Amino acid sequence: MGIRSFIRGIKEEKRIAKEKEEIKEKLLGEDRIRLDLLKKAGIIDNTHILDIKKDDYDLFLSECLDGDVYIFTSEEGEASVDLNLYVANIFVNSPKTDALMITEDVDYYRTYYKPEFAPESILEYFYPGNIWALRGRTLKKATETYKEYITSLDNKDKFIFITAAVIIDGNSESIIRDDMSLYHLPLKAAKNGCSKVFGGMEYKNIIRPLIDNTDRWIMEDKFNPLISVVIPSKDNPDMLNECIKSIKNDSYKDVEIIVVDNGSSDENRGKITALSTSIGFKYIYEKKDFNYSYMNNVGIKASKGELILLLNDDVTLVGNALKEMASMAMNSYIGAVGCRLLYPDSDRVQHIGVVNEEGGAYHKCLGARMQDIPYGSAEYNQNVMAVTGACLMARRAVFDAAGLLDEKLPVAYNDVDLCFKIYEKGYRNIVLNDIYMYHHESVTRGSDAMDEAKLERLAKEREYLQSKHQKIGFKDPYYRRDNR
Repeated sequence: MGIRSFIRGIKEEKRIAKEKEEIKEKLLGEDRIRLDLLKKAGIIDNTHILDIKKDDYDLFLSECLDGDVYIFTSEEGEASVDLNLYVANIFVNSPKTDALMITEDVDYYRTYYKPEFAPESILEYFYPGNIWALRGRTLKKATETYKEYITSLDNKDKFIFITAAVIIDGNSESIIRDDMSLYHLPLKAAKNGCSKVFGGMEYKNIIRPLIDNTDRWIMEDKFNPLISVVIPSKDNPDMLNECIKSIKNDSYKDVEIIVVDNGSSDENRGKITALSTSIGFKYIYEKKDFNYSYMNNVGIKASKGELILLLNDDVTLVGNALKEMASMAMNSYIGAVGCRLLYPDSDRVQHIGVVNEEGGAYHKCLGARMQDIPYGSAEYNQNVMAVTGACLMARRAVFDAAGLLDEKLPVAYNDVDLCFKIYEKGYRNIVLNDIYMYHHESVTRGSDAMDEAKLERLAKEREYLQSKHQKIGFKDPYYRRDNR
């Protein structure tokens, strides 16, 4: 360990020691009543730590008790001295909790803050990482449900499968996380200095019954829902042409395209009109100050599709993305669907989801190279609080429930506001990272970061957004700042 890591470790342990005393004070009190409660609950003396690489699942199950809490590790690391005490406190104070995502780090650095209840994410990658905790009774119930299947699994895979099953069958109250880092991995167990996560086909093969049992829409050739693509555009006929050509080249053909123009010059209006005739799309022209929300709402109201895709004119589809997005968006529990957006001809990320934190919502990992992004954030499909309006698909029923886009947000945060409203209606938003498009970001109106007046406008719009969603506040159940 280098001197900087050593110093970080000392500071971290001092912080943990301080929090330890605070926990103990909270637990014990003057007459130790709290400790007695923990003992009566059968947790404080019966919180177990197991290594899923070494401990035998069947033997563990034979000794598993309903009232006990079990902490699982998949990589050898150093547990904080009060790991058991801290975890016990959480389970006692949260009787509805079945699973706890325990925060971990590498060498007391690069902390991995995990999602809470994220059912679409757990079908893609094992986000509990290298340490998590489950309640005994929940483990036994899941094992009983899937006992026929897990007999065929290797020992380690049984632990992984059952944990994923608990999450899939859970909810936002039963699957929680804590942000205090309690487990410290050595550098040798890291990937690019960060905790490794397990995903991809190897993982999906382990949890195959969970995937197959999920109530998911299956796209059939005999019935493909109509997708209405709404594209706001002004004075940008060449790029609009490239955008629409990429839509036409997609294998999904049940598509209508609606271009909403708020005042192109006569010359460009003539070019777009000619394109609408030759390529085939509906062209709505209304000279008006730029208002992204208004333009999209006009297009949505003029559309016929069961699915609606909001798409910027500076986005180019790659491959056959529409079917994948539509297949996800058609699920009754899914709200907004986005995808990975890259800067043109590069592997630098423009969008892999929008996160919500103090200071405002923002694009995670903006500008980072794909290979530098940890925790599977750019690799696997996953739940997010919001996706960018540059490429956002949802069912018409979802748009109707959310009340369309707020026209008091003419430029920024209108997509975030829409996704927050969708989230508040009980839908889950998702970004599909297994498909991607190229985004020339803000080609039409320019960059907000380069103009002081625009920055002032952004601040006002951010304040308005936060005033609308005070219950959400700075909550983000899928993300923490260091997950970048």
